[in-house]
Amino acid sequence: MWAKAGAPPQGAPPDDVTRLSLVDLRGHRWPTATRLCGVRYSEPGIRRKPREGPVAPTKTLTRAPSLRDKHKSQTRRALRDAALKLFASQGYDATTTEEIADKAGVSTRTFFRYFPTKEHVLYHGEHDWVQAFIDIYPTQSDTLRDLEALRATLESLASRLSRSRRSMLLYQQAVDSSPTLRGHEQEHQLQDIEILARAIAKRRGRSEPDEACGLLAAVTLLIYRRALDLWLAGPPTGSLAKAITKQFKLLTKVVTD
Repeated sequence: MWAKAGAPPQGAPPDDVTRLSLVDLRGHRWPTATRLCGVRYSEPGIRRKPREGPVAPTKTLTRAPSLRDKHKSQTRRALRDAALKLFASQGYDATTTEEIADKAGVSTRTFFRYFPTKEHVLYHGEHDWVQAFIDIYPTQSDTLRDLEALRATLESLASRLSRSRRSMLLYQQAVDSSPTLRGHEQEHQLQDIEILARAIAKRRGRSEPDEACGLLAAVTLLIYRRALDLWLAGPPTGSLAKAITKQFKLLTKVVTD
């Protein structure tokens, strides 16, 4: 379900996205906060008496995104929105990068400054979800069993995905339109299982995942995928978090009965 960054096609301009950090993929690179110190300089030969009393705390300021940053973010978002609509309406394989650029209102050269291939447009930002899972899962309470911790992590991430429901529907239509993408989807799912298995192993104090970790990771992703499909097929007002909870409870009931 997730794509690895690859090299841009021969002759295409260098890709900015492959050089960006995870922070960049989520938005913009925010500058390190600058501490402003109130330094006062004395006249030559004069030593000032130190100020008595409490010292006012220093202030930390963060610069707002520049107009250039905003423009780049808007362009990247416009390209992905245009690509998803075209993929869903006429099929992934039948859509060209020129068509995506034209629909987004930019040149083909601009397209390649943001994405090396149309596949990168489709999978843009999805690594963020995997990274967020890896960040949140280890913070779950030690009192929770592995399956409970996995469920709690998926539930906590549900609100982020809920805001992208429309894009996810278009994404699924794009994948369904292409045998090539369906094959890639299976490869990405295997990669996701490996990532989750390693996270489970680490929580269990193991250096490498064993067969049990791999099985738990595979079952977790299967249950999550089922909840996601049911949520997307339901009304827009539905709750992804509730769908995840329901499917995990059903799994527990089936296993214990």
